[in-house]
Amino acid sequence: MAAKLFVPKLGQTVEEVRIIGWLVEDGDLVELGQEVLEVETDKAIFPVEAMAKGIIHIGPFEGGDVVPVLEVVAVIGKTDDGFVGGNMGEVGEDAPEADAVVETKSMESPTVVAQGRGEQVFASPRARRTAAAHGVDLAQVEPTGYDGLRIAERDVFAWMEKQPKTGSLTRQEILSLLVKAGEVVSNLPVRERKPLSGVRGLIAERMAESALLTARVTMFMDVDVTHLVKAREGMKGESEGWGFTPGYNDMIALAVARVLGEHPHMNARLTPEAIEYMEPVNIGMAVDTERGLMVPVIRDADKKTLREFGETFRALVEQARSGRISPEDLSGGTFTITNLGMYDIKAFTPVINLPETAILGVGMLAQRPAAYQGELSLRYMTTLSLVFDHRVVDGAPAARFMQAVKRLLEAPEEWL
Repeated sequence: MAAKLFVPKLGQTVEEVRIIGWLVEDGDLVELGQEVLEVETDKAIFPVEAMAKGIIHIGPFEGGDVVPVLEVVAVIGKTDDGFVGGNMGEVGEDAPEADAVVETKSMESPTVVAQGRGEQVFASPRARRTAAAHGVDLAQVEPTGYDGLRIAERDVFAWMEKQPKTGSLTRQEILSLLVKAGEVVSNLPVRERKPLSGVRGLIAERMAESALLTARVTMFMDVDVTHLVKAREGMKGESEGWGFTPGYNDMIALAVARVLGEHPHMNARLTPEAIEYMEPVNIGMAVDTERGLMVPVIRDADKKTLREFGETFRALVEQARSGRISPEDLSGGTFTITNLGMYDIKAFTPVINLPETAILGVGMLAQRPAAYQGELSLRYMTTLSLVFDHRVVDGAPAARFMQAVKRLLEAPEEWL
């Protein structure tokens, strides 16, 4: 019996992928575990391996096509086998456990009724989260995924847009308004046009959502890191066997991680029903890549040594910049750090990475005149910029968090 080659699940939030291209030709003999296809999510490129040995019969899918996860894109079997499409998540096949089943007895969905596949459809994890956040009853949403058997996030937004206006705008409407300014100067010559999709589209949506939904407050604090600079210099010999010299990103992030354990109000997130204080301390580190901004997550950062943190961080950065990072490594953060100091930026106001409560910006590290022990001298200084959501935490607790971070950075010999 021919084996079905389908697009695997690439993370809980990934609903569809774009095909980059086939690595084999239709009718080729492929081996078990051989990479036969490359697909792209919003964040990275992944290979799809053959799950059997045999002749591959490729379906009507080419580079650039967008297909849902679990879609059958080829079959592997004998020479006379033919391609039979479908989706591994449909009713009657092994539907993914991560999907919820939604009763649709009251749903006016002629597509489902006409196909005669019962009165149940699946809702993706992202669709469920979006529906819960906006108070949408999924039983009223018409599914368009998997031949009318699965509700995608886009279906929830489509349902919201059809509802009578109550004086407030949907998220999609707000995002549309944010980009309408470009139409005012649409008669000007355009040098280049890039579709607002992929990583850039995701960044545009997430950043606009954060700016619109959070009550942001920014605090700036100068920190004397002279002793931190000396500590790093002293570690160069000790870290020879590590394969890298600890950087300031490693040291600052590790200090933040340890402080977060003592300030749970900064390691929190806001849900429609409550403020949730997170158990793990998972630090997201903003990384500039050719594909756009990515935020790999170092899990349980507060429990790591400086070497362990540095090794994990560097491995994730390499994966992010090569486009091979896993979606799981880009999710699950509880606090984010972003550093623009290498670009001579002294201070800035980063955008909170929802659903987190805060983000810390790190500015340029340089020598500046500063008072130390009653005298004016040149000290290594940096400026930290904390942006937090006032809906979750007040100014005084946020300030105490900043003070605690400052104390560790100014006295590294006490904890490194």
